[in-house]
Amino acid sequence: MSKSTSIAVLLATLVAVIAAVWLLVRPSESDVYLAVLSPYANSSAVLASNPSTCGIDSTSVAGISAALVSRFLSANAPGTKPISLSALNGHFAIADSTMLKRFMAAGVSSSVLLQGHRDLVRLSRVGFNSDRSEALFCAEGQEGGLFHVRMQNGHWQLIKLVSTRVR
Repeated sequence: MSKSTSIAVLLATLVAVIAAVWLLVRPSESDVYLAVLSPYANSSAVLASNPSTCGIDSTSVAGISAALVSRFLSANAPGTKPISLSALNGHFAIADSTMLKRFMAAGVSSSVLLQGHRDLVRLSRVGFNSDRSEALFCAEGQEGGLFHVRMQNGHWQLIKLVSTRVR
């Protein structure tokens, strides 16, 4: 193997390792959900993934950057698929979104679907800013809310909670 080939292989390997590390350490949607919702772990709520904008638009959220709101709206665009919430198992009861939608369309009572749990909380997809240091998602249940969080000192911190419930 020539010296230039060896250098090219070494550089390609280095790029692959850097990409793998970046993918492993970058925040995921589940990381954001767990950080914000951990005070409610083991509650009587059942969580389900449900891409939704919670009725907001790019002009209705004062104090949150337009770019972050835009990414949130894009992450929850019509036709967006729910994600697996399996990383939240053990902390919360999780409902399979596809099955839940199918049962609700068939007219199955929500009390049957919740199997003794009190509330169903639907989580939107998370919109991240470009460097994934800020995130935005909404939760719809008894109360609705849009959660704006920021990574500070290695932890997600709630910056702002905006009620999405129309009163």
